[in-house]
Amino acid sequence: MNLYAKTVLGQTVSAPIAYDPTILQPLVRDRCRGDALAAALQSSYQGWDDWFGYELSWCNAAGRPHMGCVHLRIPWNSRCLVESKSLKLYLNSLNFKCFESLSALKACLSHDISQAVEAPVEVKVWYWADRNQPASHSMPDDFQCIDDALDGYAEVDACMPDALTVSRDAICLQRYVSYLFRSNCPVTGQPDWASVWIELDGPCVSTQGLLRYLLSYRRHQGFHEQCIEQIFTDIIAQIQPHAVSVRGCFTRRGGVAIHPVRSMALSQR
Repeated sequence: MNLYAKTVLGQTVSAPIAYDPTILQPLVRDRCRGDALAAALQSSYQGWDDWFGYELSWCNAAGRPHMGCVHLRIPWNSRCLVESKSLKLYLNSLNFKCFESLSALKACLSHDISQAVEAPVEVKVWYWADRNQPASHSMPDDFQCIDDALDGYAEVDACMPDALTVSRDAICLQRYVSYLFRSNCPVTGQPDWASVWIELDGPCVSTQGLLRYLLSYRRHQGFHEQCIEQIFTDIIAQIQPHAVSVRGCFTRRGGVAIHPVRSMALSQR
C-alpha cells in the first residue's frame, strides 16, 4: 500500500470551521526516509525543521478575529513530522476559536503539534501588523551563488552523489547557495522549489560538481525534510568535511513554508 494513501495531501478537502487537532496527520520520519537514509542519520547530528505559517487567524475572548503568522521549530529527531496539508487545515480550524490571550493561542499550538510529532515544539506568533515578523528567508550575504557554475545540464532520473567531488585538498571554510533546487512531492508529484544553503569546513568542493548534484534532484520524489537530509548525508560521505550545515528554504505552498536545517559540528565527527 502507498505509504501516504490515507493522508489528506492530494485530496479535495473542505476548510474546517471548528477547532480540531485530530486533523494533524503525523508521518513517522524513518518510514518516510527509507532504510538507507535512516541508517545514515544514526550519528549525533543536529538540526530542526522551521515551519512558517502565514495564514493564521483566531478570535479573542470577545470573538473579534485576528490575523497573524506562526513560526514552528520542530526537532529533526522527533519521531514524526506533520503532513503539510494537514497542518494548513489544522491552522484553518483555529479561525473561529476564541482565546483569552496570545499566550493561550501559543500554548494550544505547542500542545497539539508537540503531541503530533512526539517532541517539544517551539512556537512564536506575530500579528500581521507587527514590524518584527519572522524573516524566514534571512540568510548571510557572504554565500557564493553557484548557479552559473555549469553552462549546460543533461537531465538524469536519479540523484548523483558521485558528482560531489573535491577540487583541492586544502581545508577551508566554504559557503555556497543555489536558487535552482527542484524536487517533487512524493504524494502529488507536483514540483517543490527551494534555495539550498550549504556551509562546510573541509576540502574545497568542486562547484560544478555540487551544482550538478543539486540539479540531479529535479525528478526526485521526496519530502522537503528528506531531500535536505539526503544532501547532508551525501556531502558527509563524499566530501568528509570537518563540519557541515545544510538549509533548504522551500517556497511556501498553501500559506506554509518549510525550511529544514541539518548540521554536524567538528566535535561530532
